[in-house]
Amino acid sequence: MKKKICALFFVFMMLSASVYCQYYAEGRAEAVYKGTTADRTLDELYDETLQIARSTGCRLSTVSKLSKRANRLLWKALDQYDYAAGELYCVLIYEGAGAVALLNLCVCITADGGCDWEGFYAVP
Repeated sequence: MKKKICALFFVFMMLSASVYCQYYAEGRAEAVYKGTTADRTLDELYDETLQIARSTGCRLSTVSKLSKRANRLLWKALDQYDYAAGELYCVLIYEGAGAVALLNLCVCITADGGCDWEGFYAVP
């Protein structure tokens, strides 16, 4: 049941934008455009997403560093968009067989073409 609730959270989060879910050799990832920093800050987007995730009953743990695999999947998911500085995205990276854990990253594209991010794992 918790798996279903956790899955519903991520479906709910994605309803406001089109989703490009891609399968790669490293795994599966999808990115969703969430507006610009003129609308809200990265911290506000992260807090909104975290609040929704808490309401699902999933176990949550914050992420302080990305693995090489997660970093590759992050950029592959973002490559589906013609992104620009100041844009915000939610990127979901499915970890493990059958998407046991979901890595949720809230991302802000920086002026130098990189990104700032905040993220957490959600485990049913």
